[in-house]
Amino acid sequence: MRRIIGVILTVVMLLTTGAPVWGAEYYDTENTAYAQAADFLSALGIMEGRDDGSFAPEEPVTRAEVCDVIMKIMRKSPQGIQSIAFDDVSKNYWAYDAIAYLSSVGIISGDGNKFYPERNMTYYELFTALVRFLGYSAYAEAAGGYPNGYMDVAKRAQLMKNMDGVNYDEAVNRGNLAVICANTMEAPVSELKGQENDGVVFASGRTVMELYWDMGKISGIINGVYGTCEGGVILPENQVLIDGQPYWVQAGAWEEKLGWAVEAYYQEAEDGQRTILYGDFERENTVYTIDAEDFIEAADYRVTYADGRRDKTLRLSRSIDIVKNGVFLPAWDDFDIFQIVSGDLTLIDNNRDGLMDYALIREVSVFVVNRVDVENGLIYDHYDRQQVLDLETGAPFVRLRTDGGQEGKIEDIARYDVLNVVKTDGVYYDVTITRKTAEGTVTGIVPGDRILQMGETEYLVDYGFWQREERDWIRIGEKYTFLLDSRGYVCGYLYAGEDSIIPACLISVRELEDQEGLAVRFKLFNLITGETEVLFGAEKIRVDGYSCKTFEQVYQALALDTGGNKPRGMQQVLLYQVNGEQRI
Repeated sequence: MRRIIGVILTVVMLLTTGAPVWGAEYYDTENTAYAQAADFLSALGIMEGRDDGSFAPEEPVTRAEVCDVIMKIMRKSPQGIQSIAFDDVSKNYWAYDAIAYLSSVGIISGDGNKFYPERNMTYYELFTALVRFLGYSAYAEAAGGYPNGYMDVAKRAQLMKNMDGVNYDEAVNRGNLAVICANTMEAPVSELKGQENDGVVFASGRTVMELYWDMGKISGIINGVYGTCEGGVILPENQVLIDGQPYWVQAGAWEEKLGWAVEAYYQEAEDGQRTILYGDFERENTVYTIDAEDFIEAADYRVTYADGRRDKTLRLSRSIDIVKNGVFLPAWDDFDIFQIVSGDLTLIDNNRDGLMDYALIREVSVFVVNRVDVENGLIYDHYDRQQVLDLETGAPFVRLRTDGGQEGKIEDIARYDVLNVVKTDGVYYDVTITRKTAEGTVTGIVPGDRILQMGETEYLVDYGFWQREERDWIRIGEKYTFLLDSRGYVCGYLYAGEDSIIPACLISVRELEDQEGLAVRFKLFNLITGETEVLFGAEKIRVDGYSCKTFEQVYQALALDTGGNKPRGMQQVLLYQVNGEQRI
């Protein structure tokens, strides 16, 4: 598995992979020996994939295509070369300039007056061209010339790294071309320092990357990303820290990599700012993400959790870095993970010593929106009127995103949207806005597993919602529209139906005598039909998210005068919804 995909985590997710921070990530190179090289060269613009999202690694490459790739490695765009020695390459041929230049400087050659641009390139031909490009032709010729002398130099220059089992007389495919060119980028550009009995001695000077791309290389730990706060300071969106040093990056590409080991390639500007062109998780990062509900024990720098049918224990480094809801904590002993009711703990071993080096704690609050006060940045919960999300505009970090990753605004938030909120009051607010629903008839409820069934589909219910009495309102056989959060969890519901939410004016509300439980009669003027209706209440009634069990609570929630049946303000406008029995 090479890319991290958002999924509903019910068990631990283990990642032990080298994966690029960004790049094409082609579907047909995933889990192959070509993957890293294909993504690396694509990130630099040296090789490109197909329009269908593939890299076509097994497809052979022509001699003209190889010329084009070598020119991109050299970062050259020559034009205006007037003549060429090959009569099978016309001036309007797409690779004319590349073939003309490379042949003029002796990197590529043809056969007499023929170049055969559309013929497949062999490995012998490719390695010969690259050895010439690196400047080791003299030694290769002294060692026997084409092909063995050139192959010997190519091997010593590490161009054949990861190339076992190849027949060098066969056509080069795109996947292996990517691997060979990635090796070439790290090969030393020649300064022939001398010869030993068994071969050439390469210079320890600049590589192709350094000479042609002005690229440096850094290996370290990502210990700061956008949104992390230490000492009240938030990193900007397009900056990361690697071993404490700042680097500019593509915004959004690194945020999920806090605590990971990385090997990165960067360019440094005249003002000293370093911009990363490509990042690869060269060292194996072992990552465990544990749902808060699976915690069993945390003591003596160990965490034990339920992993399917068995318990598993992870050992923590005593110098572990801890980040909770975007903010670094001073020490592991200062935090009780059992405070987390909804959320998860991610533990990262970034040096393969079996000890977890980073702990990323996300405590998630869920809001089902009732109303939004845009001016004051306040969002009121539908099920708990006392629960208000205050997006403090002066906080160092406030971010709203849709579950698709697009930037969101408080003005875009609507009633019944579901918000997953990760926050540290006054400092950090990361809000994911979701507008997903699932509509159908409830066919089963599994209380022990917090599962609602609709036909063959099962939905996990958010822990906070399950703990509320609202779940008792859900009945098998009735049709609902469930409100889902970004994890796909059920966080609320509406009675399904196109006209289920009805605007009306409240005329009166009365308690029915001589009946057990909550018995209420409403008289309403339906603003859609223009008719007066009399409707009865269900066994429980929720007003503005407040759950009412008594007639007095209904009165209070509707802001009625205690001395009569008239609301404060005649003809109070409201929205109401009925259940399957046509009760409010």
